[in-house]
Amino acid sequence: MGQIDFSSGDAPLRRIGDVVSDELRAKLDTGELDSQSRMHHLGSDDRLQMFEVVAPPGARFNPHSHDADEIILVAEGELHAGSHVVRAGESMYVTGGTVYAFRAGPEGLRFFNFRPRMDVTFRTVAETRAAD
Repeated sequence: MGQIDFSSGDAPLRRIGDVVSDELRAKLDTGELDSQSRMHHLGSDDRLQMFEVVAPPGARFNPHSHDADEIILVAEGELHAGSHVVRAGESMYVTGGTVYAFRAGPEGLRFFNFRPRMDVTFRTVAETRAAD
């Protein structure tokens, strides 16, 4: 039988720097640490994951990769990834193992991140290369 899970969105946003491990904190830029996040659907081995991030203007997200593919849907502001600007209502698809970085636009950024399963991996460029 099917199942429907609802996310009300009323869970508080939490500052990323306050909830990550010391190991991960050392890998993140100040702007990302000052961003806030909220989990909507935790995910599992066979269930989708979705979380929301709100970043201040100009916040930088250092080069990194994850194991799982992901779709980042911009809800407000702009996401700058290299020469590409992703605006509200637009998205970007990143395959697992791909190193990428981005920054929030001048008005800040709010996005939703969708993954096919729970994935909390975060690999720096060096860690990604070592895993290949």
